[in-house]
Amino acid sequence: MVEAHGKNFCQKSYTLVLRNFFVAHLDALYKALADTTRRRILELLSQRGAMSYTENMNEVGIKNTGKLNYHLKTLGNLVQKDEQVRYTLSEAGKHAVSLLKKFSQPLEPSKSVVSVVGGILLVIVGAFLVVLALSSFVALPTSVSSEMGSQAFTTLTLSPHATKLGPVIPARSNAFVSWSANASVTVYLLARPQAYNSNSVCRKALWD
Repeated sequence: MVEAHGKNFCQKSYTLVLRNFFVAHLDALYKALADTTRRRILELLSQRGAMSYTENMNEVGIKNTGKLNYHLKTLGNLVQKDEQVRYTLSEAGKHAVSLLKKFSQPLEPSKSVVSVVGGILLVIVGAFLVVLALSSFVALPTSVSSEMGSQAFTTLTLSPHATKLGPVIPARSNAFVSWSANASVTVYLLARPQAYNSNSVCRKALWD
């Protein structure tokens, strides 16, 4: 994942070497989303915005603090704490919930929950995912475009908290990604530069 922060990204661009960064440990993400209790926690936080530790315990129906601690720890960076020490969804958590809703409805009886979660991951790792997180006051549109060598990809126009899939970029390739906006934005790029394996580890690169 490439997360770019700054006050103004108008006409700024960066060259991303896909072989040098990864997005997430896919095993950890699969584990976080494959459990019904953890998905329930994400859904509740999505609906309510923020919940205390006790509220989470009561709503999910867990009486053992150790068990709840385990689920919260497994969710990793999908959840975070606010200034009141209440649990909320992180940006990654919001998009995880969005993807779960998109791929779970309608859910055919023959499809298991595991297969749905697996399908989400296959879509994610099969292409690079561009996510643009905008504050509610940011005017639209905001566009993200990319190209590789002489091949130009279609520019994506994104609305607040939008998630769109771009084309597949071959492994060990340099991708030139640029974006323009009229206010501060956060852009996430998700990529799988090599064949999936259980040892895939990620590194986040930040630019200010």
